[in-house]
Amino acid sequence: MEKKNVFEYVKVSSVRLNNLNIQKGSNKVAKRVQIRREHNLEISGVTEDGFNIVLNLKVFCEPDGLFKMDMELVGRYRYINIDSVNSFTTEDIKHNLSRLSEPLFSQASLIIAFLIEKFLGWPVILPPFAFEEENE
Repeated sequence: MEKKNVFEYVKVSSVRLNNLNIQKGSNKVAKRVQIRREHNLEISGVTEDGFNIVLNLKVFCEPDGLFKMDMELVGRYRYINIDSVNSFTTEDIKHNLSRLSEPLFSQASLIIAFLIEKFLGWPVILPPFAFEEENE
């Protein structure tokens, strides 16, 4: 069965920060620290007029130190074309999940940069997209 391009038929109507937990780490930090991200994307709230995408994101340092952060963002997507209502399956949405989730990663990047600047005195700006190898 052919996968449909959902991206062309939906619009993000809202992005909501559902949960945020940030902890400042030790002042004793290794000379070299790597910032890591782990994420999970889920589809929920599927209705005849749209669906939600939930982004759970963890940002942390290796070795442990500086900070760790967990957040959950929920994006509500609405169909912009009446012909697209009820014409997409969950599999179609999953097939387009990487591209559909871009606005969520953009918002997460902004939140991370702002909060880490308040904790450390300088912003940590992460790319506003998921790297494929992050969750492999």
